Amino acid sequence: MNHQRVITVCKYNQARSITAAAALRRFFPEIEILSAGIQANPLLPIPSSILEILDQWGLDQYDNRSTPVTNLPTLQATDLVLCADAEVKATLIKQLNITNPNDYKIRVLEEYAVSSLEIPVDPVNMGESDTKMQLARAVVLSVRAVRKELQIQHPITSARFPRDKAEHLQIQKEIIAAVENNHGTIIDAGFSIPNPLLWQVNNLEFIAFNPNRLEIDSGVQKQSGILISKFEVDFVPKIFLSINYLAWLQDIAVQQNIYLLAQPAEGLPPARHHEAILALIHS
Repeated sequence: MNHQRVITVCKYNQARSITAAAALRRFFPEIEILSAGIQANPLLPIPSSILEILDQWGLDQYDNRSTPVTNLPTLQATDLVLCADAEVKATLIKQLNITNPNDYKIRVLEEYAVSSLEIPVDPVNMGESDTKMQLARAVVLSVRAVRKELQIQHPITSARFPRDKAEHLQIQKEIIAAVENNHGTIIDAGFSIPNPLLWQVNNLEFIAFNPNRLEIDSGVQKQSGILISKFEVDFVPKIFLSINYLAWLQDIAVQQNIYLLAQPAEGLPPARHHEAILALIHS
């Protein structure tokens, strides 16, 4: 791959963009990853609340200071710029005096969202649970954007986060039909609160596994079924954001398509919503 640069941009470069950049550096080490903010102040440290989340999630390749977009290297036509929202994009174009934006790859994360549940907003003044949800959204859409724009294969064929049980049931029907027709594996992403009773139309076998070890018998791995956690798991974000999880997905994807389904939002405690969002990574 030729030298490639990806730039994540949000308002202050204090939360969404630095978290997304930290995740991108982990999964795409061959790419230069920068982050910046349209109102960034390099004299202000990254908030301790954000650093604590980064630590909880095991993301250690983050920027220690905020960077104004005007301090970035000269933008190149080959750069992929991922803006947290439309306001950030418009301001960035103005601040960098870009007269023809179509000459550059400047994108808004919302462009890569499958549903509104995936679209991040500025987490300023939000509590811990809501902040984690916004950061998770930024991470998932940034990884998805890089894979799409740079034509890097997605190991997960389809991943969904339903709003309620009715939508969960409808998606069940769709992905079970897909698995039966095309051979594949379904991952129940509720690692922290596994609930096989949600699967009301299941004609497939449950395959219990340990998300902490991410090991499946090679013979079982070739079978169609629903992978579900053996027990409740702690520190789920660290699993979804690990290189081991990505490698595990890639191993399965060699054999068959992967369909991932998170538990419905309406039944999850607010403190678990960010886990369901992070489950969508690599899709």
